[in-house]
Amino acid sequence: MKKKILILVCMMSLITTVGAFAALHISEEVKFNKMSKFDQMVAVMDESITDDEIFNYVLINYKYLQDGIKVSSQNMTYLSNLIIDGYTAEDIINCAYFWLDTSEEVTIVKELCDWKTKNKEYCNNQFWFEDAYNAVTSNKCGVLTMEDFEEYGRRGITDDKILIANRLCRKGVYTIQEILEKYENGISMADIALEIEETTPWTKHTDVASVFVNSDTEYPKAEDTEIFQSKELAALKNSPDQAFYDATDATTDIQAEFEEVTDIIMREITAELRAGNYMRIPRKDVAKND
Repeated sequence: MKKKILILVCMMSLITTVGAFAALHISEEVKFNKMSKFDQMVAVMDESITDDEIFNYVLINYKYLQDGIKVSSQNMTYLSNLIIDGYTAEDIINCAYFWLDTSEEVTIVKELCDWKTKNKEYCNNQFWFEDAYNAVTSNKCGVLTMEDFEEYGRRGITDDKILIANRLCRKGVYTIQEILEKYENGISMADIALEIEETTPWTKHTDVASVFVNSDTEYPKAEDTEIFQSKELAALKNSPDQAFYDATDATTDIQAEFEEVTDIIMREITAELRAGNYMRIPRKDVAKND
């Protein structure tokens, strides 16, 4: 009889313990589900990212995409969900910047990361996402071989023009070969960029209107455009609009202005994240203060 009672007590204790763990799990899940999407993403990153600098890089650039470039809220939610679902946060951010240069839907970001998972042997360089893009789109934008580069060089097309053409072709209007042919035939990169803009706006993935308000192919002067009166719209470095300004051979002074605006926004974002206790202090900096 005593043995039966002991077994019964043990079973009840086990049931109570399991119930307590289940209740705790449900409580944590409820708490997680009540968080904002951004806080959910941060919570997942806290568990998965051990490198403080990478953690901060993802946070700052996520907020820059959201508040600086003004990527639409729907697209930002998609990106954060990928991170919450376990995709490598740094890869998502890097692919998001690349995606902004394309005419693709935001789902291409997931496709690029899935390609990397299946083809890790081809991802030993920092620009693996371009190889991934060419693969998943069956090279629809055109691909140049080393021999092609050398041939274009012999024909007087400089590397910087080829790089501009490489960015412009991602909009899917012309292949890189077609863009370079137009350039060889006397059409400026600025005119090509504006022609592409008419078909596929550079701000397609954002919540802001197109910055191209006229057909003037000259680089807009700071005093003649509202871009430079809004620090958020002016934060165009690493954004799709930057390809246009590259194509128009912007002056050093204007490029410096872009750099300055970007730095201002990045500093403001960093300060905001620190104020919200989101940022991590890198361990090496902690050690210096000890």
